Amino acid sequence: MADPGDKGGLVIMGIILAMVGLGFFVGSAKDGYERWQEKTRFMAVAKQANATVVDHKAAARTTRSAGGGLYYVPVIRFTDAAGREWTGTMNRTSASEYRRREKLIVLYEPADPRNVWEGPPSMKHVILGIVVSGMVMTLGCGLVFFFGRNRPADG
Repeated sequence: MADPGDKGGLVIMGIILAMVGLGFFVGSAKDGYERWQEKTRFMAVAKQANATVVDHKAAARTTRSAGGGLYYVPVIRFTDAAGREWTGTMNRTSASEYRRREKLIVLYEPADPRNVWEGPPSMKHVILGIVVSGMVMTLGCGLVFFFGRNRPADG
């Protein structure tokens, strides 16, 4: 018969949680570093322009985690520093945040003016991933530490 005081299952669950948390942590940190490099490169060359929202465009979600289906992005028009007019969509935005004829300031890459952002690219999801994975690791390690210790038998 199994010992009712046996906490082996909780220790194993703690080890698994710690390992899963570590995997997510490493993945989030790697993604964060790559996005930080991209953001730094973009911000070093970015130019600012006044833009106008001219329409909304349906776009397909490209990842399974995003739930598939369609979402809408704002179509904007702006003039670059060389005087050329550009019409296109902004990176990583939602059309629900913008109305037609709304004026905004955008950042664009002179070598590729189709690479347009409203303000600096965000790192919020990377920070959230690191925080959540850290919490999972802490929970796993806590289970291992708390239930994995040898406790003296009651005499």
